[in-house]
Amino acid sequence: MAGADYERGLELAARGEYFEAHEAFEAVWRRAEAGERDFYQGLVHTVVAWLQEERQNEVGSKRQLEKARRRLTPYAPSHEGLDVGGLLHTLDLALASFPTLPELRLASALPGGQELERALAFIRGIQDRDPTERRVFALGVAFRQPDLPLIRDLNFVRVEELPLDTSAARLAADADRLHAKEVAHRKIVVHGEQTAARLATGFREHG
Repeated sequence: MAGADYERGLELAARGEYFEAHEAFEAVWRRAEAGERDFYQGLVHTVVAWLQEERQNEVGSKRQLEKARRRLTPYAPSHEGLDVGGLLHTLDLALASFPTLPELRLASALPGGQELERALAFIRGIQDRDPTERRVFALGVAFRQPDLPLIRDLNFVRVEELPLDTSAARLAADADRLHAKEVAHRKIVVHGEQTAARLATGFREHG
């Protein structure tokens, strides 16, 4: 475990004290083992990106965002209790909206095990009880509410079985086929952080 400096860095970053957070993360990085160094270096790059934005250094800020994303990606979906997948999403938003950066969020990783499974089962139960049209396909279920086609939480595809070789392009094609012209948006729900992290790049490429 990283210890006090790591926790202090997270707290400082959450308060927007980016210079101090950078010093805390750098202290952890300097004593980390080889396999962990990129993770802490990625956090250093992250807080420095927001620090550079405050200083109106657009070139420096964007360079730090790109370095942070590259170093943190191998640690998704979570590492050292941090929601790395969520942080990568924030970095993507930052790069997309650059030079205006969104709020920096360093959230705790989602709980795993039976607690998470119970929560997901509860969500699935609510979805299955909603008065929507259902269409079963090879990888899951497509939900559609014809009277409310713009509501994303009523018109979506829920993936239930996903072989390792299934690509984001395949899921996007299934969503297009299942919802055709009736639903303008595309929402695909995947339960499982590892699976979501694997598909994230492909989904980003599809917009």
